[in-house]
Amino acid sequence: MCDVINRNNGSRHTFRFHGEGLKYFGICLVNFLLSIVTLGIFVPWAMVRSRRYIYQNMELNGVRFGYHASGGALLASWLLFFVLYSIIIVVMRLIHPAFGSLALLLLMLVMPFLMVKSLQYNAMMTTLNNVRFAFNCSMKSAWWVMMGLPLVLLLALFLVVFVLAQIMFRDYDLDGMIVKGALLALIFFVGINLINGYVYAKWIALTGKSGQFGIHKFNITVSAKKCIVICLLSLCILIPFIALMVFLGMGIYSNLLMARYLGAADALEMLNSLYAQIAVFYSVYLLTILVSSAYIWQALRNHFMNNLTLADERIRFHSTLSFHGVVLQVLLLVVVSMITLGLAYPWMKIRFLRFLAVNSHVDGDLDSLELTDHDQQVDKGFLAVVSRGLMPVVPFI
Repeated sequence: MCDVINRNNGSRHTFRFHGEGLKYFGICLVNFLLSIVTLGIFVPWAMVRSRRYIYQNMELNGVRFGYHASGGALLASWLLFFVLYSIIIVVMRLIHPAFGSLALLLLMLVMPFLMVKSLQYNAMMTTLNNVRFAFNCSMKSAWWVMMGLPLVLLLALFLVVFVLAQIMFRDYDLDGMIVKGALLALIFFVGINLINGYVYAKWIALTGKSGQFGIHKFNITVSAKKCIVICLLSLCILIPFIALMVFLGMGIYSNLLMARYLGAADALEMLNSLYAQIAVFYSVYLLTILVSSAYIWQALRNHFMNNLTLADERIRFHSTLSFHGVVLQVLLLVVVSMITLGLAYPWMKIRFLRFLAVNSHVDGDLDSLELTDHDQQVDKGFLAVVSRGLMPVVPFI
């Protein structure tokens, strides 16, 4: 099969999203009502309907994507996963009552395998111009990147912090202990971000090099240094917010102490003030998470897209997302949806997807790309069937 994506001239092709808020609202409303009526049984079909609408309205150079997963496959996956996990818990407890909690540990150890199988299924269910995508990844590499490497690095970090603590806290000077404790906490948080950056780099490389479109394979060049810098900058973004939260927390604590010595009327007034302060504290907390997460996601997505290639680097991808643009869109998505009790969510989601589309580009001559499908078949093994409904979300995509 040899075809072309379209006949448009030009080497840069920008994604376009044609979804409409009112239509998506209708889909979300029907999904919500049917999920309630069926006591949650319809949820897999609801997820597929929403995802299919988004894919079918995403266009690249005149051609729209397709998503062909079925709600029944996802429901079967969830049921099998629940039954399997329940059997493991029962067996563990029969061996010894204390072993019941080991089922969760076992689940964590096999989760990378399930995620890979889920990515493989969802890639095969995604098409562009009747050509399927694919995800071919070594299970050994996936487990090492997703589980083994983070565990090894975390253990190394805890060991370093423990050794430093033993050296730094040999004396019992209170003022010195506070300073040393703050320094140790800083070392720990910096170490966590170093680990996150390095692991994210490995994730991006694993994901980019495992993708395939028809007979063409994706490739990517990842800078671990760039990913580490991104995570360290996200920590710097957190600092002013953390300082503000500490200031607010100290104010709340002092007011709580003061309320103990006030009369009933004054104490009631103080409590009303405390409620407002606590609300402000949690608002700042949520804003902190939102801003930091938006920066990491935007920066890693840009790094991923800007280094991704297809068909021996003849096709290159590009992302022009800005930090302030992503923060604004996510704020609108979260805040407006909360204020309207979720009624405005479809419109905000459509707005966000349109923003992502206009900032995502493909460079190269798409007309010369041979559109030949691969010959891989959907995996029907037990592990593959169990994992289909997990539908993992790659954090940097």
